[in-house]
Amino acid sequence: MASRDVQTSEFFQRKVDELVRKYDRITEPNAVLQAILQDPESMRSLVDAVQRQASLVRHRSRNVEDAEITVFDNALMILSNGGHDTQDVGALELYLAEYLGVCTFSPIAHAKQALHDHDILQDTVTRATASPSITDEATATEEQPQTPEQALKTLVQDNEHSRRLQHILPPRPPPTLEELRRREQVERLIQMYEKAKAEYSKKDPEDIDISLAKYFRDTSENTLHFLRVNDMSDHPLIPDIENSFERAKGKAAQLAGRGRHFDEPRATTSTHNHPSKKRRGRRHRYREVDSYRPGKQ
Repeated sequence: MASRDVQTSEFFQRKVDELVRKYDRITEPNAVLQAILQDPESMRSLVDAVQRQASLVRHRSRNVEDAEITVFDNALMILSNGGHDTQDVGALELYLAEYLGVCTFSPIAHAKQALHDHDILQDTVTRATASPSITDEATATEEQPQTPEQALKTLVQDNEHSRRLQHILPPRPPPTLEELRRREQVERLIQMYEKAKAEYSKKDPEDIDISLAKYFRDTSENTLHFLRVNDMSDHPLIPDIENSFERAKGKAAQLAGRGRHFDEPRATTSTHNHPSKKRRGRRHRYREVDSYRPGKQ
């Protein structure tokens, strides 16, 4: 039994370390998090949510065998320095991805809605558990039996409250296999795009060759096309990918034209008395066409 506990603890810690390494490498927020941080209300909601989660974890047993915290809780506490640095980029991205299911390819509107829904749920729970009037009413109801009219009124109020909650927080159906497949493809394409962009950006403009320019151009174009045909035209990375595509396309065209441009001066620098064979051939063909006269043999 002790051996199994040790194995469980080691496996747990290994998964925590993997998560910490994954999110600790992040130095710049992704496009979704960037949009949230630029919106004061959404940023406040996200930071408050991380603070609440950290507070919950602090009041739970950190012993793995007690099973009161998850690997995500443990990683969140490490990234946020025990819950004291809840604005750490890695901690915020971990919370978005692992607690709210908001990934890099999620539309910004969905990410903000997820935070909004989380806020409403938290406020509802807080009011229900902390409001003295509700507690007093519940106690009075338990002490005094209701008349049939009061019972009917309570039932109607409860049903109305349930309907309001359903309107505020509509149930989200689980993603279909097709949606999951599409998400995986988007994530894979974005990873390829970001890798190509990093390779392209770390080069000095003079050192970029045509193969790298074409690779960056084609990767950007493929990612753009996939997002658009799959109804993701509002994806937060679209403007950046469009800009990258135009840059790479222009660079590739420039490099392709540069080769031909440099060939011409080398040909024209030779003396006029000794034109290249290629130029002779073109002139000869031109004279043949030019000397043609209809009706003459």
